Amino acid sequence: MKNNYSDILNRIKEEPKWFDPTGCPRYETFHPKYLDYTGGKPIFLLKICCQRCSKVFKVAVVEIKDREPTYGDPPRTNCCMAGDTMNSTTISILEYWKETSDECFGVYKKREKERDKQNCRFGLKPIKK
Repeated sequence: MKNNYSDILNRIKEEPKWFDPTGCPRYETFHPKYLDYTGGKPIFLLKICCQRCSKVFKVAVVEIKDREPTYGDPPRTNCCMAGDTMNSTTISILEYWKETSDECFGVYKKREKERDKQNCRFGLKPIKK
């Protein structure tokens, strides 16, 4: 179960644009600079849904080497009775960020992750353009 940020969610009427890996709601456009990140691993912005009620969320994930990027439990938004304690389902990879070796630490280049039928590491549908 993710951290409870109801103190923030209840005060701000606007829906969060995305959630960080701990489930903290974020209201600015996604960028890796908003994450507690030490560098060296790819960062993904995923579209996920609650397994119980199918509410959709955008969430940030720091990839663990050689594993599909997953988020685990959905953010605690009280989307349904059991949602906070159930695993989420990854719908798609929205953004892929990797630190570039030719630039300073903390500067990222946004790249689209290749996910066609021929080269589908994650088994997800390609992003519609």
